[in-house]
Amino acid sequence: MDADCSDGKACNGVEKCTTGTCHAGTPPCSNADPVNCVVTCTEGASAVCGAVQGIDADGDGYRSSSCAAAPGNDCNDSKAAIHPGATEICDGVDNDCNGKIDIADGLKPLGTSAVLWSNALNSSIAYSPTDNVFGVPLSKPDNAASAAPYNTYLFVLDTTNTKTIFPVALTSVANFSGPTAITWGGSDFGIAYGDDNSDLKFRRVTSSGTASAQVSAANDGDYPSLDLLVSLSIARVPGGNWGIVWHEAFQSYHNVLGLTVSAADVPSGIFPIGTAGVRAQIASLNGGFGVAWYESGTGTSAGMSNRTSAFVSSKTQTLSTTAGSTKTVIASNGTVYGVAWADATNLYFRTISDAGAAGCGPAVLPISGFVPSDIVATKNGGFLIVSGSTKIEALDVSSSCVFGTRFTIDADTGTNVHIAGGGGKPYGLAWDDGSLNDAKGVQTRILGANICD
Repeated sequence: MDADCSDGKACNGVEKCTTGTCHAGTPPCSNADPVNCVVTCTEGASAVCGAVQGIDADGDGYRSSSCAAAPGNDCNDSKAAIHPGATEICDGVDNDCNGKIDIADGLKPLGTSAVLWSNALNSSIAYSPTDNVFGVPLSKPDNAASAAPYNTYLFVLDTTNTKTIFPVALTSVANFSGPTAITWGGSDFGIAYGDDNSDLKFRRVTSSGTASAQVSAANDGDYPSLDLLVSLSIARVPGGNWGIVWHEAFQSYHNVLGLTVSAADVPSGIFPIGTAGVRAQIASLNGGFGVAWYESGTGTSAGMSNRTSAFVSSKTQTLSTTAGSTKTVIASNGTVYGVAWADATNLYFRTISDAGAAGCGPAVLPISGFVPSDIVATKNGGFLIVSGSTKIEALDVSSSCVFGTRFTIDADTGTNVHIAGGGGKPYGLAWDDGSLNDAKGVQTRILGANICD
């Protein structure tokens, strides 16, 4: 008989006896999501069901926000240390469940800035994930007067901002060195640098300081009006060609040019990329290159060229026609290119595929005093844009073109601000702090993978 099977508890449901065997009843208080929700049942003559609530699986007194029927405010109900009101720590997690993580929740960037070399300039920076170090090339006078001519050198820094390799001389004769650019190529750094203003040099240097022979990639007279290297940028297709782009100036003439250097250190010819273009930057994605720049002559702020590993153009397009714009920056997160630029009142960002197809954006953020100087991928697939216009600062943006937090890294101003690393690895920054004769010279700062660690 059923009565013989009853446990006398209404909240368990009515037990049944079938062919001499007792079977459990169905609890009368339904719960469609027992993993994230809980419902109370009060015993009596019949069961009295309470309201559905989020479960408190970790016992911290806060109920799970994953209960769709009645969300609580605990954003991680598997860890008792994470709940509203908890202390935010630098770990890439929203510890206090307010929807903000680390820097966005008020934590500060790691460490302090340090002078790498006084009376120096023309710095850039790259990260070696193989050796967990940063390479920083720069130019410095080789005379007591701290005036040009000067040589180009390379420092290697560990993740504590300590020099592991003191300057490796990239040039042997002091000259009118120009800008520098550096990237990690898989087994060594690839460095492009100006020499005698208009000559472009290239060489590889390992993280232990062993340098290859210097390569004359381009020289004065190799291209019509090739005269003054104003900016440089370098990237590499993994295991393949290095791509180098630069802004060449001659009187009122400006042009964006580029070339490749093979894995055997053989340079190609020069490729014209952007007429009237200035401040070009290059990145690598899926076996090819992306080059972004802005055109000062027409006011077209952002142009982009997708190119093969041999630097053959596959698509060139105008990304924006906003007049009065400044430097355009580009980086790859391994899936898409992120491109940012600014005018006097707004910052713009959009994503582009390796084939040149439009992704999200352009997103527009009203902002002042923030001219993009460089960009790098973050560990969550987004991007971090840096600027030195009014101070050394950064702004993150997601791969879906949603702007995040703007924060200060150093209260001092700087020029030629570069950032490297990221993507789950430490970040390194290098910038020129003042003029050639400034004792501050080139400064560096190393941040953890979460920026505040």
